[in-house]
Amino acid sequence: LAMKRQKFKTYQKKYEILDEYFLKHNPEPHFILPAMPSNETVFFEPLNENNYVQLYEMFDEDDHPFVISRYKNRTEWEEYVYYYVNYGRFVGKHGYFDVFARLKSTGAYFSLLNIYELSKDTFDDKHRKCFIGYTTGKKFRGMGLTLAAVRLSLQFLFETMQMLYVYAYVERSNLKSQMFLTRLGFQMVPNTFS
Repeated sequence: LAMKRQKFKTYQKKYEILDEYFLKHNPEPHFILPAMPSNETVFFEPLNENNYVQLYEMFDEDDHPFVISRYKNRTEWEEYVYYYVNYGRFVGKHGYFDVFARLKSTGAYFSLLNIYELSKDTFDDKHRKCFIGYTTGKKFRGMGLTLAAVRLSLQFLFETMQMLYVYAYVERSNLKSQMFLTRLGFQMVPNTFS
């Protein structure tokens, strides 16, 4: 397993049974994220045990109502990262990846992109559908950076990952995000989730 266990001793005991199971039955990840493209402005870096604190630093003081609360709570975030790095890629049916978007000019971390509901199930082309999410640090909002990053990630999902459909779940009250996605070519579909 990739995670340096000593960093997260608190979670070792909690996940001891999973450790034994995953080491025995899932020595290789079921989902591997190919290298994502970059452009003159943006490059991507997968979330890992060495960079996870960047997200907490981006959102610790952020009062935006649509920033996931886990991103603002260091303990919750560390537990999530421990699970993500050690188990998330090893589950059989669905996979997910969290990827930082960074500025090429300065190296600054400005957004976290989520690619999730990846599937190996070929029934109804489920393996060619996924969801994306995105959250941008306060000081980088409104600059067009997330637009560039999501556009580049969509190109990657359609061309490299061969997706037929990419979905994004948006709160009804989050009108800015709805307009953002419309600008990227997304169309509203009825919410079939509870």
